[in-house]
Amino acid sequence: QFDGLRWHALDSGLGHSPLYNGYSALSIAVHQGQIFASGQFVKLNGAPVQAACYLAKWDGSHWQACGDPSLLCFLSIANDELFATGTFDSISGQSIDHIARWNGNLWEQFGSPSPWHPGDREVVKTVVHFQDAYYFAGNFEDDNGGNEILKFNNEGWHSLENGNRGSNSYINDMVVFKNLLFVAGSF
Repeated sequence: QFDGLRWHALDSGLGHSPLYNGYSALSIAVHQGQIFASGQFVKLNGAPVQAACYLAKWDGSHWQACGDPSLLCFLSIANDELFATGTFDSISGQSIDHIARWNGNLWEQFGSPSPWHPGDREVVKTVVHFQDAYYFAGNFEDDNGGNEILKFNNEGWHSLENGNRGSNSYINDMVVFKNLLFVAGSF
């Protein structure tokens, strides 16, 4: 953390192994006054963890594991809600595919039924809330129409018309500005 003059460590930090090339911390988000971090951590507060920790929460003095997803994930805030997205198929021993929403105490499946199947390799990288719907983007397989963005509203899941196509297309990030949805990636 930076206080305007100097940097200060949050306890002993979230350690990573050089074997995990660049996956020490992927994203950070603030939700309801708490800081969450995602990455591939092998230490919390200087102490080794038994298995790689992919989500951690700062309690004001120490980092603690938060949900233990099965694989790497990304954090996003949409509609004042915290989302974990990625390729995981479980969090905290629950079967949760690719998208989880924090309810203040634990992670829950979002948008049931999931548009993906356990074991699918899609990567959900980000989410925004736009015009009364949630938009999820990343790198998806062709089983959702070849698009890299899916919309979820009270009618269920929908692939965006046209979308971003191509065998190597992907979306890294999205923002809403002046009632328009902007995307960034390779397409």
